[in-house]
Amino acid sequence: MVVKYPTGGEGTWKSLFTIVPRVIFQCEGSVVPNILPQIILFSSLGVVANRPGCNIIQRYGFATFGEHSNIDLAMAMQTIGILLSFLMVFKTQTAYGQFWQAAQSVDGLLTSTRHLARLTVSSFSWTDDVRLKARVRRTMRLLAAYYFVVVEYFQSTGPDATKDKFVVKSLRANINQLTGPEEFDVLYDPAPQCDRFSSGNENQKRCFRSPASRNRDLSAAEYISDAWLRSRGVVGKDAQKWRAEFVEQRCNTVSHANPMTIIFWIQTVVRRLCVDSRAAQGASLPWRIDAPLECKFYDALTAMETHFCSMEQVDKLAFPFPYAQMVHIVLYTWMLLLPFVLQPKAEAMTPFITCIISIGFFGLDAVAEILQSPFGNDPNDIDLTEHGSGLVEDLQQMFDQHDMEFASVFDDANEFDLTQLELSYKRLGKKAQKDARKSERKRRELQANYSMLRTSGNSNRRDLGKDRPGWSALP
Repeated sequence: MVVKYPTGGEGTWKSLFTIVPRVIFQCEGSVVPNILPQIILFSSLGVVANRPGCNIIQRYGFATFGEHSNIDLAMAMQTIGILLSFLMVFKTQTAYGQFWQAAQSVDGLLTSTRHLARLTVSSFSWTDDVRLKARVRRTMRLLAAYYFVVVEYFQSTGPDATKDKFVVKSLRANINQLTGPEEFDVLYDPAPQCDRFSSGNENQKRCFRSPASRNRDLSAAEYISDAWLRSRGVVGKDAQKWRAEFVEQRCNTVSHANPMTIIFWIQTVVRRLCVDSRAAQGASLPWRIDAPLECKFYDALTAMETHFCSMEQVDKLAFPFPYAQMVHIVLYTWMLLLPFVLQPKAEAMTPFITCIISIGFFGLDAVAEILQSPFGNDPNDIDLTEHGSGLVEDLQQMFDQHDMEFASVFDDANEFDLTQLELSYKRLGKKAQKDARKSERKRRELQANYSMLRTSGNSNRRDLGKDRPGWSALP
């Protein structure tokens, strides 16, 4: 959900009046509301410092470092300000690099997923083999499920984990639609939660699964067997209450699935797919999947795993605490002293200058904090859901167009000719259009002469076209 905003990419003179104000006063994704307390605090200090007799530095003689010293506090504040600028720029640059690493990892994950899907659909012919088609369909389904499991993982873990239950339920519903009952039970195994309801020997602690039902809540509730509840003296409405509490505990405790589980499933299905292809089609048929092509499947899976691990590193690796602590100590100390140092020369402009400096430094710090956690639901985070919509659409089209018949635009009667394509989309003036049409006529005339020479086999090319302008440009 990276915020989109108008830019002056076309470079017109109207940008100052149409684009700049919209960028300055846009609220969505702005960092100013996040740093509003700091702006108010230090601007108020600027107002206090400007009041007569309230400048504590001038009042108590802290403006200089001794009676015979040539160094005053203003000079020291300039030096600290330069140091602070380097610290803030380095932190922001590092966070910005981390954000772009996350964006590249997401693009790599999507590209690898599409690559594997394309290989899966185009490398197999399932016209006469229903089982082969079923395995291809299963692979495509698991590829979509893998992406949504990855999205749920980053939405449920890390410093920017969402607390919106609607988002969590929506992600879980998508995974529910893409997995079978047994697969869903393995992804969200509630076995650890059974200990909360049981005590005694191991037989009493067991949870009996009933994955036949597509209703996930019912399936989860049936994990607590009636026999075990009766042995505890829980029957009737009390049993339903226990089951409801168990389901709620399961949803709250099992916050996400493990994406590596889906990766293993996909590799298992791909291996079986290649084995079935070789068994069904034989060694002499062109659709046989040989070892080099099979390695491409595994390379794509490895790339998917690598990009996920890169995203995991970005999401979980925060900025080093000692550096962040040092930046905050220097920043807040410097901002506390700044209004009183500026006041003797800035006077009434002290609050305004302090406000602008607060926006700059605290804004950079807030931007760095936002950029280093790019997988949440904040306005400036990467919209994984939007990428998922495009991925699902592409997977659907790949599978549906497996047996597509393609048109014959060029054939023996109509040679392959791309010269008719319009390669310039710029709007030209009348004189430029006239010159372009004249040049186009010359080019086609020369091309016709050259084609005639090639077909007739005439070797005297110079005599044929010596009166033509531009003939020397012929190849």
